[in-house]
Amino acid sequence: DSQQHRLQVSEVQRIFENCERTLLDLTNIAPDGGGSQPRISSSLAAINWDEEIHHTTALLPVAVGMGPPPGNGAPRVSSLFLEKGPFFGLPNTVRRILRDFRGIDDLYDWQRECLALPAIQERRNLIYALPTSGGKTLVAEILMLREIICRLRNVIFIVPYVSLAQEKMIALSPFALELQFLLEEYSGGKGQCPPRKRRKKNTIFVCTIEKALLLLDSLVEVGRANEIGLIVIDELHMIGEQRRGACLEMMITKVQVLRAGIQIVGMSATIGNLTEVARFMLADVYSRDFRPVELKEFVKCGDDLYAVRSKGQADGGSAENVFGEKRALEFADCSEELRRLDTDHVVRLILEVIPESSCLVFCPTKSKCESLCALLANHLPARLAEHRAEEKEQIIRSLKEDGSIAPVLPQAFRVGVAYHHAGLTQDERRTIEDAYRAGILSLIVCTSTLAAGVNLPAKRVIIRSPYIGNSFLSLSRYKQMVGRAGRAGFGETGESILICAQRDIPQVCEMLCAPMDIAESALIADDRAYFKSLILSAIGLDLCESRDALQALVRCTLLAQQAERRSIDLAAVTDETIVQLYQGNAIKARHDSCLRNPPNMLVEIGTAVEEDRSPTKTGSSAPYDGAAGPTFVRVHKAAAHPGKVIKTIQRTSPLEVNRLGKAAIRAGFNMEKAVRFYDEMKVLGERLCVLDEYDLLHLILLEDGREVQLKPDDFIVLVNQLTNEQLKIAERYGINNGLIAKILTRRVASGDMVSKMMRFVRVLIVHELWKQTPLAEVASRYHVNAGSLQTLMTSTAGTAFSLLRMCEEIPELWAFKHLLTGMTERLTHYCKLELLPLLTLPSVKLGRARQLFRAGYTTLASIARATSRELVETIEHLNYRAASQLILSAKAKLLEEVDALREQAEEYLSQLNR
Repeated sequence: DSQQHRLQVSEVQRIFENCERTLLDLTNIAPDGGGSQPRISSSLAAINWDEEIHHTTALLPVAVGMGPPPGNGAPRVSSLFLEKGPFFGLPNTVRRILRDFRGIDDLYDWQRECLALPAIQERRNLIYALPTSGGKTLVAEILMLREIICRLRNVIFIVPYVSLAQEKMIALSPFALELQFLLEEYSGGKGQCPPRKRRKKNTIFVCTIEKALLLLDSLVEVGRANEIGLIVIDELHMIGEQRRGACLEMMITKVQVLRAGIQIVGMSATIGNLTEVARFMLADVYSRDFRPVELKEFVKCGDDLYAVRSKGQADGGSAENVFGEKRALEFADCSEELRRLDTDHVVRLILEVIPESSCLVFCPTKSKCESLCALLANHLPARLAEHRAEEKEQIIRSLKEDGSIAPVLPQAFRVGVAYHHAGLTQDERRTIEDAYRAGILSLIVCTSTLAAGVNLPAKRVIIRSPYIGNSFLSLSRYKQMVGRAGRAGFGETGESILICAQRDIPQVCEMLCAPMDIAESALIADDRAYFKSLILSAIGLDLCESRDALQALVRCTLLAQQAERRSIDLAAVTDETIVQLYQGNAIKARHDSCLRNPPNMLVEIGTAVEEDRSPTKTGSSAPYDGAAGPTFVRVHKAAAHPGKVIKTIQRTSPLEVNRLGKAAIRAGFNMEKAVRFYDEMKVLGERLCVLDEYDLLHLILLEDGREVQLKPDDFIVLVNQLTNEQLKIAERYGINNGLIAKILTRRVASGDMVSKMMRFVRVLIVHELWKQTPLAEVASRYHVNAGSLQTLMTSTAGTAFSLLRMCEEIPELWAFKHLLTGMTERLTHYCKLELLPLLTLPSVKLGRARQLFRAGYTTLASIARATSRELVETIEHLNYRAASQLILSAKAKLLEEVDALREQAEEYLSQLNR
């Protein structure tokens, strides 16, 4: 048997070598289109990937222990590295990829200067801050490639949004294939925690902020944190945001405390308290005001256009000081109807730029995006429809085939215009972005989120109002939007025009002269939920053991840097949090034999004076729980609280997390959220129905993320239209005829009752999408835009992933663990099972997956085998750039799978030889 197994493993290794050789052959890719298409290589044509990989999997045993036991971390990372070539220590392959796929021939002076900084050479933490469009990402990519190729350590690359994670996966694919490292995406429901341990190849983990924290915690938990050599943080200024910022602060704090040789590099737009953030990160700061092209800023008020002086030229915040040259705009050829409808003269400002160049118009709300887009579709000149007319019609047909229900888009597309906001589906947004990049669309009307979430440059940026929703525009948001104007390669100058009313001029001037927004720590926001999570996970991951150690940990946070300025007693906040967690049975002292605190028990932290009088020092026989020694727990009656007893936890008592606390850490939940889910599962376990998915979906949708918000009238109509079957299911969750009657007659006084009903509505929506009901049909039935439904599904998939990890930690929830397994992927894609492999590619959404499947590209292997020309000729509205990205992403994904299987085979062979 052993001899047969060795022969099988040898056969597997041969297959792996063939597969990898094929994957690394890039002759079937034409990044720029145009010229003659290279012929497919003989090795690529000869191998039957689908059968070979399937055969390989069958030869391997079902389960094999991977890698060394937990605790064997990699050695610490030296500041020295082995140079592999002349391009900043990297081989010339990197220079060639940048030229072929990015059109980059050389670096800017500031980029060279930054890469030569002592902080980089000596592996100190670094923050580099430049305006939007300055070329920050390229420096980060070179640093990541050096870490992977020259230092042979893994990298975590953190971005704020799922869309950006997918964009970075695509951008890094050519490097991964040619330099033979792996890419793994951690966003939404994607990612394995802890990640598979690789023997031969290193990995760049592209993560959203929340997933990066989960990933780091999982590596710390199994003693593998030293596998990470570098963490790169994009949009570091978001550390001031409530949810994402708190997660980012927790992660950086843990890295500081770990002392595992991990370097942190942060990219940031300019923020007002950069020095404060740098002190928190123990980082050097590199700041420049570089832009590759000149940006000319203007403010339009009425018929007048004012040039905005730079801050150095402006002396004070008055209009006379802020504004420079003024010129009157002429709109003589506008019709009376257009003058009446377009009082801001947006159409004329746009026509000065399109279709020869591109333009972005930012609106304060989603509804104003749609109304402006409709206005433009009706009043832009008919001649614009002639510009790339055939390609526009292809896009329109593609959107209709994919079930797009955005009524304005087809007409707007014909004149080269589209709107872009979260209410559109991911397919619609992707189609619009690709068409804009290809020059088919000349103008996008969008909300401010596009400035942060998608990299779309323009010749001119128009900000239609100095408001975002009801809030006045901040300087950082303004800079982010105008930074989209004048990207390198898009002309010599860029222009921005902020439109405002006369009454807003003083506030606009104040905003333009204001200091940059500061990033305030959000660690104690939301009733200290994130602060509690930090304390809990620090204990659970063995980063801290006692109250004194926790106090030292908290002094490493950004909050500690700001505590004096914000009048926060951080030591008191820390002690109060420890007490709350102890009182809530999330943590306990190791010597405390009481597993659960009774209701009449109060908990307090002992003072240094009290500890000096402890039995170990005074010989007193005061009662206490736990073993004798220098640290212990003391219990005594509370004189000030009759009927209560006080448990005193000494400052050096070793603390530990209970099982539910560990489950919360694994899931990435705060303790309150973990308790809510645990209680819900305990109740549900007594009556769980496994004949349908409703009970599990009702569990996952416990918390309302506000993705779906119905107008009161729509809510009433929806409740009134519930079928008998739905009403029967509703009874499981305490929604009876009496409650429904109260809702229909608007007699519901309790917000809890409405929340209960809204939770059931979310369950119905997710269940319909789970059953593969078309997105457009569900959106129409529930009066919700399709984009919000997709956001709901992404959030639901993420919660399912976290719940599964929580159940893995608690043995009594074993049944839920088995039931939740596999739900994450199904919730992420909510499509026919045969499309799932295609949807694992970062650039592929549901519409594109259907196109590929219909054209015969049913597996990742079939895409990896294709040439760019074949894909362009077969798939409607697919340019050479997108086709090349598809092939590269498929190859990178297959390379990851091949590497995992090969390591499994080698592990199996090593076990046979022991």
